[in-house]
Amino acid sequence: MRPRRRNTEATANGEPRRDERAEGSRINTRISNRETDPNNEQGPRANDEDVNQGVDAQRFARVEDELRELKSLIKGLVDAWEMHPIARENSVVPKAPGPSMKKKPRQKLEEIDQKVGVMWKEAKNPSANLFSIGESPFIDRIMKEDIPTNFKVLGESYDGTSDPRDHLESFQALMVFHGVTDAIKCRAFSATLRKSARMWFSSLPGASIRSFKQLAQEFLSHFASSKQYKKASTHLMGVCQNNNESLRDFIQRFNKEALEVQDLDKSVALAALMNGVRKSSRFAFSLAKKPPLDLADLFNRAEKNINAEEMSKAGIEAERESSDKKRKKNEDQNDQGKRKKVWERLSVSTSSSKDLRNTQKYDNYTPLNASKNEILMYIQDKEYVKWPGKMRTPANKRNRNRYCRYHRDHGHETEDCELLKKEIEDLIKRGHLSRFIDRDRQNPQPE
Repeated sequence: MRPRRRNTEATANGEPRRDERAEGSRINTRISNRETDPNNEQGPRANDEDVNQGVDAQRFARVEDELRELKSLIKGLVDAWEMHPIARENSVVPKAPGPSMKKKPRQKLEEIDQKVGVMWKEAKNPSANLFSIGESPFIDRIMKEDIPTNFKVLGESYDGTSDPRDHLESFQALMVFHGVTDAIKCRAFSATLRKSARMWFSSLPGASIRSFKQLAQEFLSHFASSKQYKKASTHLMGVCQNNNESLRDFIQRFNKEALEVQDLDKSVALAALMNGVRKSSRFAFSLAKKPPLDLADLFNRAEKNINAEEMSKAGIEAERESSDKKRKKNEDQNDQGKRKKVWERLSVSTSSSKDLRNTQKYDNYTPLNASKNEILMYIQDKEYVKWPGKMRTPANKRNRNRYCRYHRDHGHETEDCELLKKEIEDLIKRGHLSRFIDRDRQNPQPE
């Protein structure tokens, strides 16, 4: 029985017929159109991120289709050659054929099929093609291992300027999360390097890295100069609260410094923090009166003190703002003559405290039926009040936790102000504050 003819018959000289060449031309045309057609869903995607990640399923599908069509065309040509006796008889075979000429077309087709399989496997793992096997710093076993599907290195990159151990530990934690092999760790780690770190990796000898442990050691050794060394615990003893620094800011600064100390003992941190608190503060007095049980107890007490400190500060600011607005309103209501007297009085009040100390002193003070704070609230808008000048004590030596409303400054409580005490007594002598005199105490009844 005569074999059925195929469309891909060969000519007498072993070449494919015209219809075979036309078929090959049509395949090439389809491939070219697929590459240039912007509406083709299987065309290459102009996406830098996909190229960088080496993941482009549509591109691989297109390549696979083209390879499959090419194999089909070659197989058709080989089948036609084997089935056509004239082509075999007229084929020219050299007298001393080389190795390639001794092989039959069927064997050549099998070799092509094997090469196509290798090309397709490498196309699925584009990161393996960054280096040829001879150029890569990794051995063959590491380079030939397949990368898991959808695996991406999302960690931070390293350029050689920061601490190499921090980068290595962060990378290892990410790899533990993914659960990848040692070989994948090696290849993924190289993708996190850039600038000088990438140059170092490229300079490694070919096939010199056999494991991730070896790669990590080489990495740490080369970038040892970028390592940030921890400070000793004694460093914290020099961290002290500044004069104008709030307790909250000091605690935050202390904790930041403590993070740079290697193997910090909690007892050392406790002692350093107690030593650093400003000695004149109310919190330092509280710690001295009742020492904290541990570091956690100290932080809890510090938080309560911070809240009280900020609340007190907010109240003082609100009171000062209210007082200033009220005084300004009263001044606007006065006529020009009264306003002039007020400014003259303020001018006298801004004189040095030395002049105030030369005013009359009293050996006995009239007993009062109200606190100095209450009396000050009553007289603060009166024209006859003499306001004090600035405190002579330097601001950095005054207690910031105590506020005098008469001086409008920190340093002592209003009730403890000696100048206010003298001013009240002076006003009583001038007949202004008779309502605040405690008559029972001034003229006690005989028993």
